[in-house]
Parts: sequence; structure tokens; C-alpha cells
Amino acid sequence: MDSPTAPTAKVEFLRRAEETPYARRAADLRDLQEALEWCDLNSSDPQAEPNAIPIGHGGDHLTRCGGQGTPDVAQLCAAEYAIARQAGERATWNLMSDALDLRHRFPLVWVKGQELVSELWVLRRIVVMARRLTKEQAARVDRAMVEVLGQSPGRILQIAEARIIEADVRGHADRIREDNSRRGVWFPKPSPGEQLEVDGISGSRRVAARLKPGQSGELDHTIDVIADHLADEYAADPDAEMPSRDQLRAEALAYLADPHAAAAIIDAAQADPEAAIVEQRPERKQKTSRRAKVFIHIDADVLADGADGVARVEDWGPVLLSQLAELLGRADITLTPVVDLRTFTSVNAYEHPATMKLRTELRTVGDVFPHSAHHPGRGAVDHDHAVAWESDGPPGQTNDLNDAPLSRRHHRAKTHHAYLLRQTGPGRYEWTTPHGLRRIVDRAGTHIPAP
Repeated sequence: MDSPTAPTAKVEFLRRAEETPYARRAADLRDLQEALEWCDLNSSDPQAEPNAIPIGHGGDHLTRCGGQGTPDVAQLCAAEYAIARQAGERATWNLMSDALDLRHRFPLVWVKGQELVSELWVLRRIVVMARRLTKEQAARVDRAMVEVLGQSPGRILQIAEARIIEADVRGHADRIREDNSRRGVWFPKPSPGEQLEVDGISGSRRVAARLKPGQSGELDHTIDVIADHLADEYAADPDAEMPSRDQLRAEALAYLADPHAAAAIIDAAQADPEAAIVEQRPERKQKTSRRAKVFIHIDADVLADGADGVARVEDWGPVLLSQLAELLGRADITLTPVVDLRTFTSVNAYEHPATMKLRTELRTVGDVFPHSAHHPGRGAVDHDHAVAWESDGPPGQTNDLNDAPLSRRHHRAKTHHAYLLRQTGPGRYEWTTPHGLRRIVDRAGTHIPAP
């Protein structure tokens, strides 16, 4: 039974809980308002400034950030703002785009947003969905949406989707045709952290596909046919544990990698649905051996001990050594240390040698701009000299301790704006922005140094 003070405590708790959504929305609103202020501060043409770097040489210039009808902003202005926000440059650019769309293309919805009527992320989702609309079409959606913003997020987005399609029916039909041209099958790379999530992929690999609806239905049916007969096979074995339906369907999909075995199962099902598949299924042929080059990051002690330690496989993520055989689909694996990250070399030429680039990229695993979320594959970044290379400078200026991999946009921002960069160790970089923000980037991420 509740104590006399319990009802009062619960009422107080619920009162605070009622305030939480508005506090969250107020914080999100402040983000958008600050983004608009930064856009306004960077709306003048950088090319009109004295001694401006020409656009052809990578200089900054005005570009449209949001949808049709939004004002232009300086293309490189998001980089420093992103550092102040402790966020990625792309996420910050998206915030600026959404804020401009709300103010200039959805003014009625923007008023409601400032009144904290709805979650701000929902409003941002609406303007992103409508970004391909003209300003006039967006105004039509704006008028239609302003009265429904008090509903649940899912319902708001459902209505918005319908109104956006209605505003540009012909454009939507074109997008359907365009979407059909993008059909394909993908094996996505695991995102950082997925190996340890509850619904993670530590022992499996995801597959994604875009198919026409009819093709999708046919594939679904074929998988069900094979899964049904696999279930019969498990049921015929008294010692076998029956997998779940999802597991059976996964095994059925994998069977399509061996078309002869899959065809035998399907033919047997069509000839005699009651036939036992055990006698019908042929033996799988051994796959042809093939060579593969895989970069594996592993501690030398683990390699020396031969214990089952943890390694990081590029484009895959952390795995146990015992998983490597399953990952590569073969057992005859030899681990050979070919890149020693303790090696440091220098050359007199301007260009970083390929071996030096490889060592740097293996040390940094991506773009070293502060708070960057850009982690491309090897070879997809520019290798910048942290300390600028001088043609008449001392020998050995190009070395492992003067190599900063940057995405092209971050490279341009660093080159054409007053960023200061020092590389203080292998994979460790100290940044100072044009307006004095300081950050340290290393393999652990981006840090704000102590004053």
C-alpha cells in the first residue's frame, strides 16, 4: 500500500515528466535557430573577399544548402560550426539545410515548431521528404500539414507522405521509375558497435535487396518452398532440433547460392510434395579454392600465443580468431603480419608513398578532421601534410608523422581557411580552428583539451 507521501511524489514526478518533451523540443529548436544564425553569418560571397582563392582552385563559394527557394551559404562554412557542435560536418550541413527549409519553404510549420507543438525531428523529416518539391509545391504541403502537427509522429509522417505525393504526382511517378533502375542486392558492412548489440550481427551477415514487387513475391515463395522441405528433413531426424521458421528461411536463401541443389529441392517439391527431401537432395560440391587479401588488425601477443583473441577485420568489424575461417568460408588460413605499424619512414618527395599511406590509414581508420564520421575505405581520402610541404624546405618533410588523411571537403576547408594542425604522434592530431576552438583527434575519437 502506498505511503501518504507516495501520491504526492508520483504527481510531482509526472509533472516533471510532462515538462521533459518541451525541454527536449526547446533544445532541438535552439539547434535549428543557431543553424539559421550561422547561415545568415555566412551568406556573403567568399569570392567577393579580397585575395579570394578561385573556385577552380578549391576556393570557398556560395551554394544552395536547402531546397528550392532557400538562400545560398558559403560551401565550407559548416566545418568549423560542426567542431563547435561536436558533430560531423555532414550532420551539421543537414541541420542547416533543414533549418533553411523550415524558415523559407514551410513558414507555417516553422511557426508551430517554435511553439513546441511537435517534435522538431518530425518537422525536419517532413522537409527532407519534400526537398525535391518546388517552392510552390512545398507551400501547398505546408498549408496542409499545419493543422495536423498535434498528432503522433507516425501519423504526422503518414499524412505528410501522402500530401507530398499529391503535390507532385508526376514527379513521384518518375521517382518510381528511377527507383526501379536502382534494383540490386547488397551485403552491407557492419556499423561500429553492431557486433555487441542485442540484435547484432556477431555471427551472421545481413543481406539487403531492392526488387520489383512481383520479383520479391516470387523470391519469397521460392524461399518458403525450400524452407518447407528443409523442415521436413529436420522432422525426419529424431535427433535433430527443429530450427525456427526464420532460421529455416535463412538456410533456404543460402541454398540459392548452390542453384543445382536448390533446383533439386524445388523439382522434388513440384513432383511430389510429400516426398522426403533427404533422398532428393544432392551432395553440395566443394567450392573452388580462391585467394583473398584481408586486412586484420591484431595484437602481436595474441598472434604469438595462438589463443582465441579478438581481431578487427577491415570492412567487417571485431571478430574472434576462430570466426575467421567462417568469415572467409575456408579453414586453411595463415595469418601473416605484413604491415608493421611501428615502422616510421620519410621521403624527400611531396607525394606520400603508398606504403606510408597504408600505414597511416590503418592507424587512423578514416578522416582525422574533428568529430568527423567519415570512414571511407582505404584510398578514398586525401593525404595532407599536417605541416605544409615546402619545395625549398629540409629533406624528409613527407613522413609518417606528417600525414593527415582528410576527406576532400575537409581538406579544402583546412587548406583555404585558417585552421592550424599539428601531428603530435602516430595517429594523433591537434587542431585549432580559425576562431580558436581546439580539438585533439586520435584513435579514440575527438577530445576537447583541458584549458
